[in-house]
Amino acid sequence: MKIVRSLAGAAMSVLLMLTGCTPESKPSDPASEPERSEQTKPIVMDAADANLTLYERNVMPDTDYQSLTIVMDSVLADAGEESVPVRVMVFRNPGYVNYGIRLLYTEALQPLCKENTDEPYIEAGNACEDMMMAARVDASKQMIGFVAAGAEENAADGILYTLYFDIPSDAKSGTVYPLSLDVQDFKNSDGEQLMPTVVQGGIQIR
Repeated sequence: MKIVRSLAGAAMSVLLMLTGCTPESKPSDPASEPERSEQTKPIVMDAADANLTLYERNVMPDTDYQSLTIVMDSVLADAGEESVPVRVMVFRNPGYVNYGIRLLYTEALQPLCKENTDEPYIEAGNACEDMMMAARVDASKQMIGFVAAGAEENAADGILYTLYFDIPSDAKSGTVYPLSLDVQDFKNSDGEQLMPTVVQGGIQIR
């Protein structure tokens, strides 16, 4: 029980750090927030400029990664489609016990959250099995923070988690909504900070 509580406390601390919030913090005033740099601000791209490698939904992609790699899903969706699933995947996983990941999304997308909360609806995958997970949406920054922690290493390749987005009804065919990952923490049981390669993704409108 002490281990579980310790993991939960550590996960929540990291989550608060990722989203820049505290339990007592009030919603931030966008006017007082510093502008995101152009390098981190998600933008809407034309498909011709996006160079996305699109994956089939619910099918694990064939990969030839040679080292630890975290991959943001890239999928096709229809204008106005609701609850489009997107996965965060890991390959060549040497084993981890905790991670902290931020996902930046474009303002046009709407993450699916539990009713009346800032907690996104997520499903843990096989690569996050038996881990304690927590997540929070900061809509003012178009950012979702995810953390996970476990008592033992998970060395599985596959899906860390799946989350869902609603697509705007006026989305034009060929538009790409980028989804960008920022891995803040990915450690093994020795406390060593692992350094994954990150493959960014997005949602492309049919």
